[in-house]
Amino acid sequence: MKKEKSENKCRLVVNATPLLENLTGVGQLAREVSRCLVCMPGFEVDFFTTLKTFSTLQALENSRFHARILKLAKGAFQQIPYKAALRKQYLKTDKAGPSYNLYWEPNFIPADSICAQRIVTTVCDMSVFEHPEWHPADRVSFFKKNFFKKISCSDIVTTISRFSKERFLELQHEVREDRVKVIHCGVNHEVFRVLNSEDVAAFRKRYRLPENFALFVGTLEPRKNLLYLLTAYERLPADYRKTCPLVLAGDEGWGNKEILKRIDKLGRHVKRFGYIKSQTDLALMYNAASVFVFPSLYEGFGIPPLEAMACGTPVCLSSIPVFHEVYGDNAAFYIDPFDPDSLSSALLRILEDSEYRESLVQRGFDLSRKYTWEATSEGYASVFKQIIAG
Repeated sequence: MKKEKSENKCRLVVNATPLLENLTGVGQLAREVSRCLVCMPGFEVDFFTTLKTFSTLQALENSRFHARILKLAKGAFQQIPYKAALRKQYLKTDKAGPSYNLYWEPNFIPADSICAQRIVTTVCDMSVFEHPEWHPADRVSFFKKNFFKKISCSDIVTTISRFSKERFLELQHEVREDRVKVIHCGVNHEVFRVLNSEDVAAFRKRYRLPENFALFVGTLEPRKNLLYLLTAYERLPADYRKTCPLVLAGDEGWGNKEILKRIDKLGRHVKRFGYIKSQTDLALMYNAASVFVFPSLYEGFGIPPLEAMACGTPVCLSSIPVFHEVYGDNAAFYIDPFDPDSLSSALLRILEDSEYRESLVQRGFDLSRKYTWEATSEGYASVFKQIIAG
């Protein structure tokens, strides 16, 4: 079905290139906000990728072209969004004048070749500048060359937390504070919820998971602090390691040579699942876990803990400013991200103290209800309408 055209609608183009990869936080944000925007009156949305522009999300997700790109992408596609020549080759724009009223760039750096009257750019975090050692060298080089130069082209910059806004304003001086808006991320409560115990038991059986296990979801990369997590897990009493393995779910990432060595050393006590493509399976994984652990050293928001809380799983978080902003002070068990014994003690407390565990589950669940992708999308829609109204 063709999209209905209207002169009164805002013609919006979204850079959906992050949707061509396994989804990180940027990809989740782009997908969930786009999913809501297409259902809102007043917007006519196109989805730009480095190789083609789609008129619907379904066309983007279902096209054979997209599937072929995903197969070719492994290990190399991450660099493609940075290639201006490819952007210009594959995106057709009206050189006589802007073809869109508004361009939303959810991935840090606006593309040169998208023609629009106004630009809104989302900056998720500033870790590439504050901790370049945590990122691939080509990414660091690209950001240093392009980010500060191009971010000033944005009419509005959005961040996903007050923490990210503060770091952005501290590290750059081209965009004034009144042009930076904070819009928190959300969670899809239709997917991430407390599921039927029989379905969870069947999931455990299918993947040969025991009754108890600790879970981490995220890319295996330096800032996720996985060496710390593995050390803390290794310090648990032997009986606990036998009955409660550590499950790691996520892409292999980069800078993880020592992490992989440590995983091999721990043997059968650590299970790797790779990236879980199905959101239904991911929700089942959260439901099946005894505890969710997210000991990151740096985040812009941190979506996985929110998904775990929505699934009724108790959460351990590193005590860093952004998590206290997003999760408050009592919805998670906070641990010192530099002291493995802090995490070991937290795991034992949650596994052994059922009353405390249940109170933590309830506080986390209650907090998760405050965050929805619908509210996030309303925030973006409001910004978009204001900027178009001038």
